Amino acid sequence: RLMVWTDMSSKLQELTDTMPNPDKVFYFSDRYGVTANLSFYAPKQPQAFCADFGRRKAQYDLWETPESKKGWDAIFVRHKPIDLRPLKKLFESVDVMEYQTTHSNGYGPKYYIAILKNYNGEWPKRDSGSY
Repeated sequence: RLMVWTDMSSKLQELTDTMPNPDKVFYFSDRYGVTANLSFYAPKQPQAFCADFGRRKAQYDLWETPESKKGWDAIFVRHKPIDLRPLKKLFESVDVMEYQTTHSNGYGPKYYIAILKNYNGEWPKRDSGSY
């Protein structure tokens, strides 16, 4: 499963390079495992963020959020189809694509990627939740 992240890294670099300001792009998911892989495989190994759109609380909820990145663009990655509603509350525009990963032995899992423009500086916060 990790072999496909080399391919995903190339795709993320390609997408980042098409953004108006590639140095002002952050990466996130709403799943712990994808977020961890983004932190390691996204261009320049940035801190990736894990949005709480209704999941269990985790260590990611105790760490820095991207609220200081107001006006930045972002890339959101997920294994399953993306619910656009929470993303539209955070960004001016949302475009989604499917990406079929590959590796030396064939095809890997399909991912859904959202290209997001102009982050409004708000980050989802839930008042309660279990850890």
